Amino acid sequence: MNNRGQGAFEYLLLIGGVILFVILVIAIVQSSLGAQQNNALNGSKKVGDVTNQTYASIIASN
Repeated sequence: MNNRGQGAFEYLLLIGGVILFVILVIAIVQSSLGAQQNNALNGSKKVGDVTNQTYASIIASN
């Protein structure tokens, strides 16, 4: 009977370790994707700024 309890406890520890690992992987992936989204947003803002400046200079020269 004691061996069954030990086996169940080891199984629960294994499941807990796997869940902890999955949570860490999800957190790392989300932080990585968040940084990429911020970089994309900043890049699109820079493109918009350049486009607006170019358009304004064309309007001003005419």
